[in-house]
Amino acid sequence: MRADTWLSTTDDPPTPGAGNGNGNSNVPVLPTTAGWNLLTWGGESMTPQQALSASNPGNIEVIYVWDPATGKWRRYGPKLPGYLNDLATVKSGDVIWLSARN
Repeated sequence: MRADTWLSTTDDPPTPGAGNGNGNSNVPVLPTTAGWNLLTWGGESMTPQQALSASNPGNIEVIYVWDPATGKWRRYGPKLPGYLNDLATVKSGDVIWLSARN
């Protein structure tokens, strides 16, 4: 890793398969702070609804995942109207932008 790519944080990153305390060992807890967060999804591939409801229920306002095939950002927000949600799957290794309430 190059020295200019280090990221300083006070929290450990989510551990794949570590579970979320709700008995689901395939969904990592996302360490979020209020506002925008840039994270890597370490769980199994699943719908964004499954990922958010099991990981941080009620805390996430919207998530964005870059789709390199189309060159567009895909979005899911639990309170957004369906026609604005075009993110079908969050895949292991996806880098996601998410807005959290904390």
